[in-house]
Amino acid sequence: MKISASAYYHWSKRGKSKQDLEREMILREIKDIYCDPKKETYGVIRLQKELAERGILSGQGRIRRVMKENDIRAVVRRKKFRYPKDTKSNLSHSKNILNRKFKARKPNRKWISDITYIRTGQGWLYLCIILDLYSKRVVGWSMDKSMKTERREQRTYFPF
Repeated sequence: MKISASAYYHWSKRGKSKQDLEREMILREIKDIYCDPKKETYGVIRLQKELAERGILSGQGRIRRVMKENDIRAVVRRKKFRYPKDTKSNLSHSKNILNRKFKARKPNRKWISDITYIRTGQGWLYLCIILDLYSKRVVGWSMDKSMKTERREQRTYFPF
């Protein structure tokens, strides 16, 4: 290795550096924070704030490096996705007159419809489309910010 014996012995007797000691202290504190199940979701930014509250000032890069070296990862919990409910609706359902006979012999004899929810930045958008079973094409569609069925001016589009 082309180093002198004295340099090797000096290196082996030397203690840990200041950075190594600080890194070990940060690692101990991170493990202590992660012992709390509520805080095991903490990422680098929240860990930095928690460490600062405990009196340890450290940059995000160092915290990220310590976590990566020791294979510590934040537990990512997905938000539960829930569709909006229209709790005020007391409407009865229509009869199933098709009885699963989805083939039409002539155009505009059988139409089907469905409603879907679209999540937007301003809230939920409700889209209703009407399909002709003969041509399998959209006959009409309507969008609104609510699913209220009361009679009012609606934006319904029929392209024919």
